[in-house]
Amino acid sequence: MSSDEFQQVKTNDIQKQITNMLAELISSKISLKKIAIKGFLWKAMREWQVSHNSTVMDTEDENSSSTSIRITQITEMLDIFKSKISEVLSENERINLDEAIKECIKQYSKKYAHR
Repeated sequence: MSSDEFQQVKTNDIQKQITNMLAELISSKISLKKIAIKGFLWKAMREWQVSHNSTVMDTEDENSSSTSIRITQITEMLDIFKSKISEVLSENERINLDEAIKECIKQYSKKYAHR
């Protein structure tokens, strides 16, 4: 991912916190460093934003982003993330990644989906 693509990812402070939490959880389950995982997460977030013609402001709008919509959005982003990162993981790490993603959705639902 080029620096231009990173600059195009639209986030706010809460989404940066979420990305840090996700990267921390995932890095505890697979052998990639947190910074590499963040790169894959940013790339997935950017792809999701482009494919949904959406911005951070759209996803943070209380009138259009219910808890269930937010959980759907994070699940879709993590699916994109999984498809991208799986290319560099061993079979065992992909199994661990599946477990990590389930935990990420659980933690996201608990800490961030209700905002």
